[in-house]
Amino acid sequence: MLKKSDNFVAEAMLRAMGAEHGGSIPGGAKAAMASMRKHGISSGDNLVMFDGSGLSRNNKLAPRVLMSLLKAFYNSYLKSGMTAMMAEPGGEGTLKKRLVGTPAQGRVWAKTGALRGACALSGLFKRSNGDMAAFSMIMNNYTVHSNLIRAIQDRLVLLMIDL
Repeated sequence: MLKKSDNFVAEAMLRAMGAEHGGSIPGGAKAAMASMRKHGISSGDNLVMFDGSGLSRNNKLAPRVLMSLLKAFYNSYLKSGMTAMMAEPGGEGTLKKRLVGTPAQGRVWAKTGALRGACALSGLFKRSNGDMAAFSMIMNNYTVHSNLIRAIQDRLVLLMIDL
């Protein structure tokens, strides 16, 4: 789901979370939001879910929610598989053509997201000292071509990994 950005799998997972509500997407969204609030990942004002894929324009998400999710997963039993689930520059997935031939290869694992006028990149990176860190960028309401936004995101990633 993450590496290749498979929206069908994301929607199916959300329906499964909504099993108590007839396997509905709204029920799954309600369950996911409740779980994230329960675990301190979000509050009522920084997350609104309408679907599992992120394709609904009614979804509202603060970058701090993504940072909290990344931290929670990284600090859980899933830590060892975190990087395998995400795309890598030059590797399989949505970063196949991004950051190729740069120091980001082998040091960045991320999830992309895009709608017209919105472009996101969130994930993990290995700092120059070997420590792992998380990042989240969500850019909205721009009037330039999305390739320019992606280029800015890529430049920011390169600056971050040198920290």
